[in-house]
Amino acid sequence: MPRGTDGCLLFVYMLLLILLLS
Repeated sequence: MPRGTDGCLLFVYMLLLILLLS
């Protein structure tokens, strides 16, 4: 898996966590 794609997935995952916690 490319590094760029991995970073994008991590960013989306963090956004989802923030949305769920708020």
